[in-house]
Amino acid sequence: MNKLSPTLLMKSFKMRASTLCLVLCLSCVVPLFLFTAGIAGGGESLKPLAGGKEYSSVMGRYTLSFPPSWTINPGDRGLVTGWSKPEKGATVGASVTVFPGALDTSMTAADLMIRYLAGMKEEGFKKTEEHHGKVNGRDAVWVVVDINSNGTLRRALVLGTTEGKTAYILTCSTLPEKFDSVRPTFEGICGTFKVTK
Repeated sequence: MNKLSPTLLMKSFKMRASTLCLVLCLSCVVPLFLFTAGIAGGGESLKPLAGGKEYSSVMGRYTLSFPPSWTINPGDRGLVTGWSKPEKGATVGASVTVFPGALDTSMTAADLMIRYLAGMKEEGFKKTEEHHGKVNGRDAVWVVVDINSNGTLRRALVLGTTEGKTAYILTCSTLPEKFDSVRPTFEGICGTFKVTK
């Protein structure tokens, strides 16, 4: 009968320990890789807001829905439109900005977001999330960012999409401590966005 020497036992233990370490590492790395691939792969979508009030911009050529209790603040000829939740300080709001003729027709939603975020140089600016997917069948990119707005730190969900040479930026923002509670509403508003002809 062959006996295992202490040296052979130690080698066997080291091999098992190495294998266990590799398995544990892979069990952490593989889900992280799959999660990251899911974000970058464009498979995400935003659930549309239920029971919202539809807004249509003829000049901006888009429609979206917003909570019926929110107030609308029409801006520059239909190219900038805002909505806000009626509350003291108006700390929860959304806006759509349309940039007609601002793009080369080959630019994608990802290109638009890179260009848009590159222009944000405010103190306190930080991107914490980035998602690629579709909104009503249209390629879109949405990010979560912290921005300094007139000396007040705000957290925003910013969505970008394109139609030909036109860029669309949807911004939904609030104070950082309120963001998680209103995020489903923000995502719902963005999920209803449609470009019209």
